[in-house]
Amino acid sequence: MDKSWQKRSMWPALMVLPGYLTQVRVGLRGVEQLSFLKVDSDNQPDVLAWAVAYARWGGLISKNPRVVDMLYKTCNPTLAVLMAHAFHRQGEIGEIGRLLSHLRERRMPIPFDVALLGEGRFPHERDVFPNYPWMARGWNVLADTKYGGFEKAVRPYLAPEFWTTLLDPPRKLVEQLVHHDC
Repeated sequence: MDKSWQKRSMWPALMVLPGYLTQVRVGLRGVEQLSFLKVDSDNQPDVLAWAVAYARWGGLISKNPRVVDMLYKTCNPTLAVLMAHAFHRQGEIGEIGRLLSHLRERRMPIPFDVALLGEGRFPHERDVFPNYPWMARGWNVLADTKYGGFEKAVRPYLAPEFWTTLLDPPRKLVEQLVHHDC
Protein backbone atom coordinates (compact mmCIF):
# COMPACT_ATOMS: atom_id res chain seq x y z
CA MET A 1 0.00 0.00 0.00
CA ASP A 2 2.96 2.31 0.40
CA LYS A 3 3.93 2.17 -3.29
CA SER A 4 2.26 3.87 -6.17
CA TRP A 5 0.77 1.52 -8.76
CA GLN A 6 3.50 2.50 -11.25
CA LYS A 7 6.09 0.89 -8.95
CA ARG A 8 4.08 -2.27 -8.43
CA SER A 9 4.00 -5.29 -10.64
CA MET A 10 2.47 -4.44 -13.98
CA TRP A 11 0.26 -7.50 -14.03
CA PRO A 12 -0.13 -10.96 -12.60
CA ALA A 13 -0.71 -13.91 -14.90
CA LEU A 14 -1.95 -17.41 -14.33
CA MET A 15 -1.13 -20.27 -16.67
CA VAL A 16 -2.17 -23.88 -16.58
CA LEU A 17 0.49 -26.43 -17.44
CA PRO A 18 -0.16 -30.18 -17.45
CA GLY A 19 -0.68 -31.02 -13.78
CA TYR A 20 0.34 -27.57 -12.53
CA LEU A 21 -1.04 -24.09 -12.06
CA THR A 22 1.65 -21.50 -12.71
CA GLN A 23 1.53 -18.02 -11.25
CA VAL A 24 3.71 -15.36 -12.82
CA ARG A 25 4.17 -11.76 -11.73
CA VAL A 26 5.51 -9.40 -14.39
CA GLY A 27 6.94 -5.99 -13.55
CA LEU A 28 9.01 -3.28 -15.14
CA ARG A 29 12.08 -5.54 -15.20
CA GLY A 30 10.30 -8.57 -16.61
CA VAL A 31 9.27 -11.64 -14.62
CA GLU A 32 9.63 -10.86 -10.90
CA GLN A 33 8.16 -14.03 -9.47
CA LEU A 34 7.23 -17.47 -10.73
CA SER A 35 5.63 -20.24 -8.72
CA PHE A 36 4.07 -23.61 -9.38
CA LEU A 37 1.17 -25.30 -7.61
CA LYS A 38 0.26 -28.91 -8.24
CA VAL A 39 -3.28 -29.09 -9.54
CA ASP A 40 -5.63 -30.77 -7.10
CA SER A 41 -8.60 -32.32 -8.84
CA ASP A 42 -10.85 -31.31 -5.92
CA ASN A 43 -10.34 -27.56 -6.10
CA GLN A 44 -9.65 -27.31 -9.85
CA PRO A 45 -7.46 -24.18 -9.73
CA ASP A 46 -7.21 -24.34 -13.51
CA VAL A 47 -10.91 -23.41 -13.72
CA LEU A 48 -10.37 -20.46 -11.37
CA ALA A 49 -7.28 -19.36 -13.32
CA TRP A 50 -9.22 -19.56 -16.58
CA ALA A 51 -12.15 -17.61 -15.11
CA VAL A 52 -9.90 -14.84 -13.74
CA ALA A 53 -8.11 -14.49 -17.06
CA TYR A 54 -11.35 -14.33 -19.04
CA ALA A 55 -13.03 -11.96 -16.58
CA ARG A 56 -10.07 -9.58 -16.75
CA TRP A 57 -10.98 -8.73 -20.33
CA GLY A 58 -14.74 -9.03 -19.98
CA GLY A 59 -14.94 -12.42 -21.68
CA LEU A 60 -16.30 -14.52 -18.82
CA ILE A 61 -19.75 -15.80 -19.71
CA SER A 62 -22.23 -17.36 -17.37
CA LYS A 63 -23.08 -20.28 -19.65
CA ASN A 64 -19.87 -22.28 -19.19
CA PRO A 65 -21.09 -25.45 -17.41
CA ARG A 66 -17.65 -26.33 -15.99
CA VAL A 67 -17.31 -22.94 -14.32
CA VAL A 68 -20.90 -22.93 -13.02
CA ASP A 69 -20.48 -26.48 -11.65
CA MET A 70 -17.28 -25.47 -9.84
CA LEU A 71 -18.99 -22.33 -8.50
CA TYR A 72 -21.71 -24.35 -6.77
CA LYS A 73 -19.39 -27.19 -5.78
CA THR A 74 -16.69 -25.09 -4.10
CA CYS A 75 -18.41 -21.73 -3.39
CA ASN A 76 -14.99 -20.16 -3.96
CA PRO A 77 -15.50 -16.46 -3.07
CA THR A 78 -13.35 -15.20 -5.96
CA LEU A 79 -15.29 -17.28 -8.45
CA ALA A 80 -18.57 -16.15 -6.83
CA VAL A 81 -17.64 -12.49 -7.38
CA LEU A 82 -16.52 -13.11 -10.97
CA MET A 83 -19.66 -15.04 -11.85
CA ALA A 84 -21.95 -12.52 -10.13
CA HIS A 85 -20.50 -9.82 -12.38
CA ALA A 86 -20.84 -12.10 -15.42
CA PHE A 87 -24.48 -12.86 -14.52
CA HIS A 88 -25.17 -9.15 -13.96
CA ARG A 89 -23.55 -8.09 -17.23
CA GLN A 90 -25.72 -10.59 -19.08
CA GLY A 91 -28.92 -9.57 -17.26
CA GLU A 92 -29.26 -12.85 -15.36
CA ILE A 93 -30.11 -11.29 -11.99
CA GLY A 94 -32.13 -14.36 -10.97
CA GLU A 95 -28.95 -16.45 -11.16
CA ILE A 96 -27.25 -14.10 -8.71
CA GLY A 97 -30.22 -14.56 -6.37
CA ARG A 98 -29.82 -18.32 -6.71
CA LEU A 99 -26.11 -18.01 -5.86
CA LEU A 100 -26.96 -15.83 -2.83
CA SER A 101 -29.45 -18.42 -1.59
CA HIS A 102 -26.94 -21.23 -2.12
CA LEU A 103 -24.24 -19.43 -0.11
CA ARG A 104 -26.70 -18.63 2.69
CA GLU A 105 -27.98 -22.22 2.83
CA ARG A 106 -24.38 -23.35 3.31
CA ARG A 107 -23.93 -20.62 5.98
CA MET A 108 -21.02 -19.09 4.08
CA PRO A 109 -19.97 -15.43 4.10
CA ILE A 110 -21.37 -13.48 1.15
CA PRO A 111 -18.92 -11.39 -0.92
CA PHE A 112 -20.13 -7.77 -1.10
CA ASP A 113 -20.37 -7.77 -4.91
CA VAL A 114 -22.68 -10.81 -4.92
CA ALA A 115 -25.11 -9.17 -2.48
CA LEU A 116 -24.92 -5.79 -4.23
CA LEU A 117 -25.57 -7.24 -7.68
CA GLY A 118 -28.19 -9.73 -6.53
CA GLU A 119 -30.22 -7.36 -4.37
CA GLY A 120 -29.64 -4.11 -6.28
CA ARG A 121 -28.93 -2.16 -3.12
CA PHE A 122 -26.18 -1.48 -0.61
CA PRO A 123 -26.00 -4.70 1.45
CA HIS A 124 -26.30 -4.38 5.23
CA GLU A 125 -26.62 -8.04 6.25
CA ARG A 126 -24.17 -9.40 8.82
CA ASP A 127 -23.04 -12.23 6.53
CA VAL A 128 -21.84 -9.81 3.80
CA PHE A 129 -18.16 -8.85 3.65
CA PRO A 130 -16.27 -6.60 3.26
CA ASN A 131 -18.09 -3.24 3.26
CA TYR A 132 -17.14 -2.34 -0.32
CA PRO A 133 -16.90 -4.04 -3.72
CA TRP A 134 -14.05 -6.41 -4.53
CA MET A 135 -14.01 -5.49 -8.21
CA ALA A 136 -13.55 -1.97 -9.55
CA ARG A 137 -16.69 -2.42 -11.66
CA GLY A 138 -18.64 -2.85 -8.43
CA TRP A 139 -18.15 0.85 -7.69
CA ASN A 140 -19.91 1.73 -10.95
CA VAL A 141 -22.84 -0.48 -9.95
CA LEU A 142 -22.84 1.05 -6.46
CA ALA A 143 -23.21 4.49 -8.06
CA ASP A 144 -26.73 3.46 -9.15
CA THR A 145 -27.82 2.91 -5.55
CA LYS A 146 -28.68 5.63 -3.07
CA TYR A 147 -25.05 5.38 -1.89
CA GLY A 148 -23.75 6.82 -5.15
CA GLY A 149 -22.31 9.81 -3.29
CA PHE A 150 -20.04 7.47 -1.39
CA GLU A 151 -18.91 5.96 -4.69
CA LYS A 152 -17.94 9.48 -5.82
CA ALA A 153 -15.82 9.89 -2.68
CA VAL A 154 -13.88 6.72 -3.53
CA ARG A 155 -13.53 7.16 -7.32
CA PRO A 156 -10.55 9.60 -7.24
CA TYR A 157 -8.54 6.98 -5.33
CA LEU A 158 -9.34 3.89 -7.43
CA ALA A 159 -6.23 2.49 -9.08
CA PRO A 160 -6.44 1.25 -12.66
CA GLU A 161 -6.82 -2.35 -11.52
CA PHE A 162 -9.21 -5.23 -12.06
CA TRP A 163 -9.67 -5.72 -8.31
CA THR A 164 -10.36 -2.71 -6.11
CA THR A 165 -7.12 -1.01 -5.15
CA LEU A 166 -6.95 2.44 -3.58
CA LEU A 167 -3.98 4.75 -4.08
CA ASP A 168 -3.14 6.99 -1.12
CA PRO A 169 -6.71 7.26 0.20
CA PRO A 170 -7.33 9.70 3.06
CA ARG A 171 -7.49 8.07 6.49
CA LYS A 172 -11.10 9.18 6.96
CA LEU A 173 -12.15 7.40 3.76
CA VAL A 174 -10.42 4.18 4.83
CA GLU A 175 -12.15 4.34 8.21
CA GLN A 176 -15.51 4.84 6.47
CA LEU A 177 -14.90 1.78 4.29
CA VAL A 178 -13.84 -0.35 7.21
CA HIS A 179 -16.57 0.75 9.60
CA HIS A 180 -19.40 0.96 7.07
CA ASP A 181 -19.99 4.68 7.76
CA CYS A 182 -21.31 5.73 4.39
